Amino acid sequence: MKRILAFLLLNLSFSFVFGQSANTFFNAGNEKLKNSDFKGAIEDYSKAISASPNFPKAYYNRANAKVRLNDFRGALEDLNKSIEQDSTSSNSYFVRGTAKSALKDYPGAIADFDKAYSIKPEPRFLANRGLVKFSMKDKDGACTDWNLVKQMGSTEADENIKKHCTAKENEKEADGAMSAEQQPEFKGGFGMALGVFAGTFGPGGNLAFQLGKKFNVRISGSYLKIEKTLEEPKFKYQINALGQTGGVGLYGEYYPFNKARGIGISAGFTYSFLLLSANASSTEGFTSDLVNFTVEQIGKIDVKLTTNTIMPYLGLCFGRSVPTRRINMRLDLGSYYMGSPKANVKATGLIRQTEGEKSQLEENLKGYVWYPYIALNINVKITK
Repeated sequence: MKRILAFLLLNLSFSFVFGQSANTFFNAGNEKLKNSDFKGAIEDYSKAISASPNFPKAYYNRANAKVRLNDFRGALEDLNKSIEQDSTSSNSYFVRGTAKSALKDYPGAIADFDKAYSIKPEPRFLANRGLVKFSMKDKDGACTDWNLVKQMGSTEADENIKKHCTAKENEKEADGAMSAEQQPEFKGGFGMALGVFAGTFGPGGNLAFQLGKKFNVRISGSYLKIEKTLEEPKFKYQINALGQTGGVGLYGEYYPFNKARGIGISAGFTYSFLLLSANASSTEGFTSDLVNFTVEQIGKIDVKLTTNTIMPYLGLCFGRSVPTRRINMRLDLGSYYMGSPKANVKATGLIRQTEGEKSQLEENLKGYVWYPYIALNINVKITK
């Protein structure tokens, strides 16, 4: 009998000590969670669970901290454990539904919100279930949930009802407008974005500013230089060619369409670096009719083609330079007016007479006044 009593007392002592230790860590975790020290909170909750594995509230709170760090899979594991130990907590089902929604397990999220509501009928469970249904393109189901929230006296879903469930909004969607899930409403105000691109004006970068709902301003810079040397052994000459493009420009963008919010008109100008040049020279002398001609006597020729330094631009843009979300892709199609190319021809030696071909060269090129532009951009929004 004494041995049995001693064993029971020993077990009670260990339970008390470890229980106290678990609660200490749990309370410390709560303080850190309150102060947004999520990593520290996770460490304390983990210690509480180690001291007392059957601790559903510790699993639940650790899951909350993981959700705040966007570790939704880790949160899901903790919530499964919490619900396994206590299946009567509506909050556990609610947070698990939130984690499943973030992982795009929409049917699972709806099942958890249903269960949370069956345990304790709170408006927030229906409001979040409506958001999941909207993500599944079930607008009618979403509006039904949000209207139930309103009938329960909560204002939590009023903004969504106004935006997606009014007669005016239904009429828009009947006309073929995009849903907010497909194309979010672009709000006015100030925004900034950085972008990189590659196109027919070379690779470069953008700094863009949102100035209201339909206007953007963009500063852009690009540069590309290509050099090539060609040798012709048979005719004993060499050509050094250089092509250069790019510029620094300022552009305004206007997005006039409500139903296709990413399609706009872009206009502006660039300070152009556009240049084409080539020089040709003999690599060795030659003999004609017993007369020897040196490389210097044969001479060389330099040709440069330049355009207007300031080049106006007009085009279409498919996608905003300041994204509606964090990152987007954008396509630019348009043209620069560069003016008729101007030729500069300089020659020496026997081929000096070719300098007279400058006028003919400019005449042949006078119809090439437009520089076609196409570019693919990736933009990142740097303001909220």
